[in-house]
Amino acid sequence: MAGSLPPFFDGTKMLQLNEGEQINCKACEDQISEPFHGCLSCNFYLHDSCIDAPRSLDHLSHPSHPLTLLPAPTYLTRSFTCNACGLEGKAFSFCCARCEVDIHVQCACMPKTLLIKNHHHELELIFGSPYEDKSTVFACDVCEGIMNPDHWLYYCRVCDFGAHLGCTDGKDARKVAKDDQDSRICEINCF
Repeated sequence: MAGSLPPFFDGTKMLQLNEGEQINCKACEDQISEPFHGCLSCNFYLHDSCIDAPRSLDHLSHPSHPLTLLPAPTYLTRSFTCNACGLEGKAFSFCCARCEVDIHVQCACMPKTLLIKNHHHELELIFGSPYEDKSTVFACDVCEGIMNPDHWLYYCRVCDFGAHLGCTDGKDARKVAKDDQDSRICEINCF
């Protein structure tokens, strides 16, 4: 059961999906496949783990200021570009308005280290290019796509092996270890 519900989410109840029903969480935009909380009249649904997201977060990627949880993007476009993965977001984010930093909830909770089946060493989450010279072209060792030097990646310094965040949890590169609470960037149980 989730912790206390945020004030903007009063009057909700724990729900279960009907067989074949597909809905997305309004916080992380991922499909819901577990018990969750929601408001049927508003069509507003959250994973139990998303309900427990902290309202502010001190994050290793942005030590200058705490990040604030926003229930919707504040930009005129009603979307944001995640500073971690570079993908568009239209739901909850952790934000530093002063520095124009926006991070998907699920990106903010990536484990600090993990093992994937494509590589024999532990990979470390880093918050940008592993090279001093940011103009150095670096390709993902899983998908072979060019890495953006400003986006986060999982990296092995021993082998100079790096992977996009999305390439470390797809069907070709699954986490096989290191998923305990001590290895997480933030203290909430994310997905």
